Formats: sequence, structure tokens, C-alpha cells
Amino acid sequence: IWMARQGNYISDYDVVVSGKLAHVLSGGRLTGEHKVSEQYLLDLEREAFLSLCGALMLLLPLVLSPNVSVRHTPYWHRSLSYFANLGVGFMLVEISLIQRLTVFLGHPTYSLVLVLTTLLFATGVGSFISGRWAKDALSRLPTVLLAILVGLGVYLLLVYDGFTGLMRLGRGLRMLMAIAVVAPLGILMGMCFPLGIHIVRRFNERLVPWAWAVNGCASVVGG
Repeated sequence: IWMARQGNYISDYDVVVSGKLAHVLSGGRLTGEHKVSEQYLLDLEREAFLSLCGALMLLLPLVLSPNVSVRHTPYWHRSLSYFANLGVGFMLVEISLIQRLTVFLGHPTYSLVLVLTTLLFATGVGSFISGRWAKDALSRLPTVLLAILVGLGVYLLLVYDGFTGLMRLGRGLRMLMAIAVVAPLGILMGMCFPLGIHIVRRFNERLVPWAWAVNGCASVVGG
């Protein structure tokens, strides 16, 4: 799919549809050999269909309706693409953290609850902090995005592998260590959406509800 897109043989829409089809045909997020039921495959197909329908119902009015004024706003497509990528990226990071910390914490439930709770609190803190940067949002946002990329790189190269040698520690201490790993990244990710809102509001106030809608739809698709 990636090579076909790079060669301009397919469009971005084809990439999305092909990705959903590949997700279903490969059995979803299963790893290794698993025996799955017909109902499991039907659920995957239903999930893919609904996510594509959600994206379609969101984009059709934006593209086809002559009365949508945001299309005349400078950089509207880049702005909405940012919020779409933000929604998908947040879900991918969240799911990755849950999966990576499952072994370290000893059970998927511990990982799910800890990551979700920590991210919700940390992103709220990040959103609160970014409110002070409303006037400098355009200059602050690239720095925040770069810090997220650096943080993810550090976690992938150093932190996750380092957790292997700490499995002997008690569960409570391991949970505190996991919170210390997730929280800084959550604070940074919590800044991205409000800073983006401050920026698009300068172009056109009507872009704000579209940004919320695109971000919400992309979060569902990414999850």
C-alpha cells in the first residue's frame, strides 16, 4: 500500500480503505497463530465499515457542500489534517503504551487502568499549561511536537528494554515507575489539541467545531 501511494498509483482515500481491508484480513491486532470465530471476523468487518462511514459522513459535507465557509479559509485542509493526525496518533501511542506495559505490570487490566488514568490526568495538566501559551501557540507547537517525538524515541530505545530487568520489583513500585514514564508524555500530548485550537481560531472561528469533529472521528478510526 505504501509503495503504491508513493508511486501515485492510488489516492489517500485508497490508502485508508486498503488499510482497513488489510486490518480485517490479517485478523486485527492478533499476534502469532490464533483460531478465531466467524463472529470475531464479522465484528472486525463491522468496526471497519462503521469507521469508514464515520469518516465519509464527516468529509462529504465539507467537500461537497457549497455553503461550508471554512473551505475559503487559508490552510483549512492542513489545519483539519493536523487534528485528524492528532486523533489517530494519540490513540496509537495510547494503545502501544497499554500493550508495552502489560507484561511489566503483570496483567492487561493493570496496564489498561493505569495508562488510561495517567493519560487522562496528564493530558488535562498539559491542556491547562498550554492555556498560558495562547498568544504564542504558533511558535510553541513545533517545540511541543518535537519534544513528543524525542520522548517517544527515548521510550522505545531505552525505557521499554530497561523494564525487563525490573520485573523482580514489587507491583506497587512497578506501577509508580510506569506512571513516571507515561505522565510526561501525556502532558506533552495534552498540549497539542488546545494549541492547535488557538491557532485555527485565528484563521476562522468556524474551523473550531470542524477541528473537534475531525479529531473525534479520527480518534475512533485510530482506536
